[in-house]
Amino acid sequence: MMKTYKHAIIGGTFDRLHNGHRALLQMALEKADRITVALAVPGFAAQKELTQLIQSFDVRQRQLEAFLAPYQNRSAIIPLYDPYGPAAYEKSFDAIVASSGTQKNITHIQELRAQNRLPPLQEIYREPVVDTSGLPLTSTRIRGGVVGPDGFCYESLFNNTKQLPDTVRHLLTFPLGDLLSEAEVFDRLRLHNHFLLITVGDVATQCFKNSTHVPHLSIFDLYSRRIVFADSALELGAPAPQYQVVNPPGYITKSLVGAIQKSLTDLIQNPQKRISIQVEGEEDLAALPAIMLSPVTTVVIYGQPDRGLVYTSVNEAAKKRATALFKKFK
Repeated sequence: MMKTYKHAIIGGTFDRLHNGHRALLQMALEKADRITVALAVPGFAAQKELTQLIQSFDVRQRQLEAFLAPYQNRSAIIPLYDPYGPAAYEKSFDAIVASSGTQKNITHIQELRAQNRLPPLQEIYREPVVDTSGLPLTSTRIRGGVVGPDGFCYESLFNNTKQLPDTVRHLLTFPLGDLLSEAEVFDRLRLHNHFLLITVGDVATQCFKNSTHVPHLSIFDLYSRRIVFADSALELGAPAPQYQVVNPPGYITKSLVGAIQKSLTDLIQNPQKRISIQVEGEEDLAALPAIMLSPVTTVVIYGQPDRGLVYTSVNEAAKKRATALFKKFK
C-alpha cells in the first residue's frame, strides 16, 4: 500500500519502551515508506526527570530494534545529540511524527529548515496513550514506579484496606526475590547499583545498623514473631519514625500504603533523606506495596524466619509477581 510520505523522522529517549512509544512508532510506520528513529544519547537524555534511572543507550536501542524487527527494511535508528537533530538539515525527510505537546521544538525545527532552504516537514501528531489511572503514560512515571510499560497503574490497587485470606497465606513462603544470607546481601549490594534501599521488618532493618549501606526507608514494628525485638528505632539503627501507622496482622491498610507513598515521594525528590515507618500491629506484608510502588532499581529487603533475607531488585517482573499475589487479597 502506498504511504502518504516517503521518509518520516521521529525522535525521543524511548526509555523503558512502553505502549505510548509503540503507538507513536506504529503511526509513523503507517504514514511513511521509511522512518528514521533519532534516539537520544545519554547527555541529551540527562535533561529528563530521574535521569539516573534512564536505561543505557544500548539497552534502549535493542528495545527499539526488537520492536522494529518486522520493518527493518523500512526503518533505521540513529543517535540524537540535541533537541532538533537531522530533522533540521536533512533534505530526505518530508514528515515528522511526535506526541502532541512537542510543537515548540518542531516549530524551531521548521525555522531551522527554512534557514537551510529546505521545505517544511509535514507535522503528524498523536495524542498520548493514557494509563489505567487516566494520566498520560510516560517513561518518567514508569521510572518512578507507579505505572508499568503496559499502562497499568499500581497505585490503583490500594484504594482500600486489604486482608490476606488464610487460603493464600502459604504463598508467602515463596520469596518475591532471591533468598540470601546476610553476607550475601551485602556482597550483592556492593556489586549492583540501586536507587533506593528499603528494609521491611525489624530483623532486616537491624542487619544494617552498622553497615555502610544505610536504608533510605525502614519499616518495622519493634516485634519479631510477636515478641518484643527492640525498644526503639534507634536500637534498630533506624531514624526516629517520621510516620506511625496502625496495620493489624494479615492486613495492608490504606494508612500503611499512604505512609509508604509519601516516603517514596520524599525520597525521589531527595535520595539523601532517611525515613522510617513504625507500625502498630504488624509490618510483615509491607514488602508487597513497597515493591509495587517503588522506583525501578530500588532494592527491597525483608526477612523469612529461619531461612534468611529476601533480596528483591525492583523491576517490572518483580512488580508483576507482587501484584499477582496482592490481587489474591480480599
